[in-house]
Amino acid sequence: AKSKQAEKEARVSAMQQKLEDKLLAAYERKESIVSAKAAKAAGDVSISSTRGKSALERKDLLVESMRNKSQMKLDTAKNRRQKLRELEKKKHEMTMLRRELAKTVDK
Repeated sequence: AKSKQAEKEARVSAMQQKLEDKLLAAYERKESIVSAKAAKAAGDVSISSTRGKSALERKDLLVESMRNKSQMKLDTAKNRRQKLRELEKKKHEMTMLRRELAKTVDK
């Protein structure tokens, strides 16, 4: 009975040692994979952040150019309205002058 018990304990301890070795190997594989992914991610971040920065710069330039274009259109429209008002004022003055001249001629 004692020899069977000793054999059983020896088998259990051998299996336990084998399992511990497997666990240790799995843990080491996991650590190497995690470190490899971290290194890859660190490299990708620099590439993607560079791309992201350049994309943001392009977007800012596009927004700024659209804003400038819109402001130029507004300014042009404002100038055009002002010129039209001046033209209308001149026309009105000319018609009033003609009326005055017509009144003086009629008298």
